[in-house]
Parts: sequence; C-alpha cells; structure tokens
Amino acid sequence: RHRAPMHERELESALGLHPSVRSAVVLAGEDVPGDLRLVAYVVSSGVQPAEAVLRAFLRERLPDYMVPSAFVALDTLPLTETGKLDRRALPAPGAVGPSERVPSSARGMALPRSRRTLYQI
Repeated sequence: RHRAPMHERELESALGLHPSVRSAVVLAGEDVPGDLRLVAYVVSSGVQPAEAVLRAFLRERLPDYMVPSAFVALDTLPLTETGKLDRRALPAPGAVGPSERVPSSARGMALPRSRRTLYQI
C-alpha cells in the first residue's frame, strides 16, 4: 500500500551518522505503480557495513516505513560534469552482482557509451 511521505534528506542524515558511512543518497521510486520503494546508495569510509547492520542502525532512529528496502554500495557517488549528483547514473538495486564493482568515476560510467558509439550499437 501507499506509504507516508518519504523524507529522503532525513534518511540520508541518519545514514551519515553511522561511523562507516562517508556519504549516502536515498531515492524514492515505484517499481509497481502505487508502491513506493526507498533505495539507499552508500559510500563507506572504509569497510562497507553489511546491509543488516545499516538496517538495524536506522531502525533505532527512524520509523520502520522510512528504512530503505534496498542498499547499494558504491565506491563514490556519480557526479555530473558540474559536480552535482547524477541520479540517472545510479545503478538499480541488484544491477551489480557481488563480484562486480560500480565504476567510481564518470569516465568509468561513460566507457560503455563510448564502446556503443565505436561499434555503432
């Protein structure tokens, strides 16, 4: 069912209080029309904390409906050429397997586009 209004900034602030989180971005979206889902993109300050650890940390500070349903670990947050967060470059939850790493630079994100251009795909 439809949840209460999402407060992404409040969630990002709460995640930022965790000692292993350097930065975080939370997005609300709908996989199924009418079913809001929160996804947290987390950059660690060292060892990436387990999803269960982050979930428990947030549950101590926020109501259950505000705890994200998915967490995505990133090396860095993708930025536009002007230095702002590139929300369109954030991967979908589950798009990166456990052995894969999300590119940590705009150059890494652009490489597949350049290959498509080179091969005219």
